[in-house]
Amino acid sequence: MAGQPISNTVAKDMQSQGWFDAVETINFIQKTNDWFDSLNGAHSSQATRTRNANLAPYTSIDDPRFDLLDDYLKYLEDWEKEAHNPNQSMNTTCAGDKSQNIDDPNESEIEDGGFDPDDDTPGSKRILSKQTLEGIRMTTLAFKPLVQFLLSEGTSFINARIFCQDPLEQHFSKIRAGQGGSNNPNFSQYLNRNRSLHLIGQLGMRKRKGNSGEDNSTIEITTEPLAKRRWSRVPKFSSV
Repeated sequence: MAGQPISNTVAKDMQSQGWFDAVETINFIQKTNDWFDSLNGAHSSQATRTRNANLAPYTSIDDPRFDLLDDYLKYLEDWEKEAHNPNQSMNTTCAGDKSQNIDDPNESEIEDGGFDPDDDTPGSKRILSKQTLEGIRMTTLAFKPLVQFLLSEGTSFINARIFCQDPLEQHFSKIRAGQGGSNNPNFSQYLNRNRSLHLIGQLGMRKRKGNSGEDNSTIEITTEPLAKRRWSRVPKFSSV
């Protein structure tokens, strides 16, 4: 639900409203939506079913979506520079309009040598959070060379969503759920719970319910072929 506002549907609706002040917001939503879709293809037919080419599997090292990912990083880099050096963009905008005033001509953090990406500065409040930017860069810079390497080694296609961390998050959710009221297990608790989950996966057997209750009998698994039985016609109903 949190990701749905950042979608092409929202961007197109905002465009239809004719809001001039929302141009950059629309641009951000569209670029972020395309970046997210390029990293979120789940299966081979999803692109056809949703009519979204960005969800298609990667089959070529020259896939144009790699350029889309690079362009998104460049977009965020330019945004970050502009946020920490607003005088540059303001001077460009106001070059032909002397009626506009710049309230603080010394606001630039880059020119004053006060720019540090790890510091909480006025410029950092005009961009995405440091953690978000770091996560986007780390994901994108790791995804592109990894997919290209696998494709060059003979992999026929790659669905981007296999690189997501949902399975890992679900595993740790099971770990936390097994600790009762403790949502922050220590190392020893994690090992014990992980061992229990492993045993459940190896030895657990789903109980089958019948008309007279649960059937707890074990099932013998064998690779021997079933004995052949002669087919015979049996009446559906028999007299009692």
